[in-house]
Amino acid sequence: MKKSKFMRVAAILMAAVLLTTCAISGTFAKYVTTASAGDSARVAKWGFETTSMTLDLFDGSYTNVASGDSDNVIAPGTSKTATFTFAPPAAAPEVAYTFAISATGTCAASITSNPNIHFYLDNNEVVAGSGTTNFEELIAAIKALAGDASGTQTYAAGTLPTAFAGGATGSHTVGWAWDFE
Repeated sequence: MKKSKFMRVAAILMAAVLLTTCAISGTFAKYVTTASAGDSARVAKWGFETTSMTLDLFDGSYTNVASGDSDNVIAPGTSKTATFTFAPPAAAPEVAYTFAISATGTCAASITSNPNIHFYLDNNEVVAGSGTTNFEELIAAIKALAGDASGTQTYAAGTLPTAFAGGATGSHTVGWAWDFE
């Protein structure tokens, strides 16, 4: 008899466990969810390429002057221009960036100290400042195209240097002329 009571209690407990398990699993099943998501990215547009160019502002001969050797010369009544271009991007870069222009050059003291020789940037005469020459001011004016007198300017994402404002092409002309009259 003890065995049958024990078996009945065990059977009732087993039935209770099975019923409870079914009831609880139905409750938990109501709160189970699934989700899926996707993501993508692209590389931000940079827009500028590094370029290097050399401009020769002096020649060995002009229409009215010819050097007796292979040296470059200038003389009264001569002039020369050269064009350089910063290729503008199709759109402003999507990242902050530093736009830098490095301009260097040498010019004989007899040229830079001659008041009849004038240097130009984009058809505007570069006027010498206090204690400088027109040629030094020409180099400074070219550097300033970056947006700062140092030749280096940092721009925020989505902006272009002032050299490209209003759809400017980034093409510039430098030159000199020796007045003769």
